[in-house]
Amino acid sequence: MYKNDKSSKKEFFFPTFFVILMFILGILGLICFYGTKETIKSCTNEVKGIVDHEGYGFLKEKRHSVAGKYLNTGKNGKYWIEIYVNTDGLFTYEILYAGRSYGSEGDRLTIHYNPDNPDEYYIGDYKTLNQYGTAIFFLILSGIMLVISIITMIYYNVKGEKTEEEKEKRRREKKKKEADCKKKAKERLDRNTKFFTKKYTNIHIRKHIQDSVTGSKMTLWIWLIGIALFSSSIVRTYIDIHTGDTIPFNNYSDDIDETYYSVIIDEKPIEVCKYNIYGGGYGRYYDLKVGNDHIPAKYLSEKKINGMDADTKICGKLRRISVSSEETREAVKEYYQKIGYYDTLKDEEYAYYYLDCSKKSLWEESKNNHGIGIVFGLTFIIIALFFSYTFLHTIKNIRPACSGKRYKAEEIDKLANDIDTEVINSIEVLVTPYALIGFNRGLTVVDYSDIYGIRVETNRHRTNYRKWKTYCIIIETKTHKKILLTESEDQYGHNKLARQLDKRFVEYKLLGKIGENK
Repeated sequence: MYKNDKSSKKEFFFPTFFVILMFILGILGLICFYGTKETIKSCTNEVKGIVDHEGYGFLKEKRHSVAGKYLNTGKNGKYWIEIYVNTDGLFTYEILYAGRSYGSEGDRLTIHYNPDNPDEYYIGDYKTLNQYGTAIFFLILSGIMLVISIITMIYYNVKGEKTEEEKEKRRREKKKKEADCKKKAKERLDRNTKFFTKKYTNIHIRKHIQDSVTGSKMTLWIWLIGIALFSSSIVRTYIDIHTGDTIPFNNYSDDIDETYYSVIIDEKPIEVCKYNIYGGGYGRYYDLKVGNDHIPAKYLSEKKINGMDADTKICGKLRRISVSSEETREAVKEYYQKIGYYDTLKDEEYAYYYLDCSKKSLWEESKNNHGIGIVFGLTFIIIALFFSYTFLHTIKNIRPACSGKRYKAEEIDKLANDIDTEVINSIEVLVTPYALIGFNRGLTVVDYSDIYGIRVETNRHRTNYRKWKTYCIIIETKTHKKILLTESEDQYGHNKLARQLDKRFVEYKLLGKIGENK
């Protein structure tokens, strides 16, 4: 088959372009990967460190030092951690600083360093190295470019093999498929709105009611999804707070998370030690006995403790006593030695885990631990609020708004189908022999004998992105009521039909027609 020059150029250019990108990104990835490998190879010695403190903001004096090479506070400051290091003579940095992602308070970390150059080191495993992440990123991009180049080559080869007859056949099949889909959609819509449209045969009224019911159903679904997401976050948080996992005594994880744990104590809590509270005063650590195991608890009120007995359930989050709180750590250690529990611990650090029993806010915990449901739930609810007017329109379709005489659905349909009825599509109004029917804001029927006057209100709207006008036709009745017959929106300022809604148009089209039929 003959191919024109433009098609041939595209067929050659795009696959070649993506192949070149693949090689460039692949080479960059391999360079970074090799640098990572060399760093891992040279950092053969290890020292241990523990995260003692977390903070927020700048550390200007540390940011550009070797000890703070893993610290990135950013423009406005970020969370950071302070790591105490057990130095071994070669590695002399007693304190390191890093971003919060390297651990949280109490975590134990391994620092790998080069014995020939202690300034060269990395924290944790090799995956924390920036070069490693960059290498993976470039290699993934290189693989994506390879896939794209293969897809473009296949696409242009397949495209070149298509004949005009095949294209025409596909176009016919596509049109037939689209027509079938539209027909099925219309049948499905008729079935779903049958209850609301069964009393009407007028095509304009039926279409309006179908659109209104469809909008109401979509809004209802958005409401339900939003409420379900929001409620699930609250319920899951409530379950977390009041249920809790079983504490893994003597086998704690190095990474402390926000999981809730619960214990059922065998005896009344006993005071272990006191600690100073920032701003004055002091608090207490209490010992919770769970079978043969013990764990200190913090933020238990004396009133609550006095009301406790055996088989009382206590919930909280696991935390570690900071390394810098030496007096508290020593007091806990002495207490455990006194009761004979310290010797059963696999590791000395296990003695310094405690249960944080402070009172938790259900809302705050939901935002922190199950925030996705809160965010998406509120988003759906806000969107649903904007479209809640569709429910009002559906209600007005079931019970049309009337000025005086109450018209039944059969009477409205008969007027709409009258041979003398005129349809004004620009404002979605039916001018019948005896009444005006508006149908773009729910069915509204105004009898001519009740009309005192008609006026048009022009409302201007403006946002940061656009400005538009809305035109409202207001019917003033002889009983001094004001009824909104219809509202048209001119979004871009050049809607010819919407611009017709001025006083002369209304007088000519509506008042003139009313005068003829009175």
